[in-house]
Amino acid sequence: MKFNKAILALFTVSTLLFSCKKSEYKEYEGNWSGTYTGDDTGSWTINIDDEGKAEGTAVSDSVPFFTFSGEGEISKSGAVDATVELFGNRIRFVGQASGNSMSGTWNHIGEDFEGTWKGKKN
Repeated sequence: MKFNKAILALFTVSTLLFSCKKSEYKEYEGNWSGTYTGDDTGSWTINIDDEGKAEGTAVSDSVPFFTFSGEGEISKSGAVDATVELFGNRIRFVGQASGNSMSGTWNHIGEDFEGTWKGKKN
């Protein structure tokens, strides 16, 4: 009987230790949205998961009937790096998140378009 209790106690402790893993990206997890300005203007949205992976979209004010889709990541320190694409046009967003806001710069890869972006956690 003591052996069964010891096994049960060991199982309970190990389950608690391994199931209570805290996400290192908790601060950034969730939905974010914002705008970008510069040589083009528009809006963007992303969702960041518990591993720092991001998926989202961007819509240019100059071609609002098309949606750029993309992916990227956020580091544990809040560094953002994401790329959206539509019909071979790629736009890279890099920047920094802090608290409930993030901001940075963007550039159209292979073209001379660039600007800044900012957003907040929803």
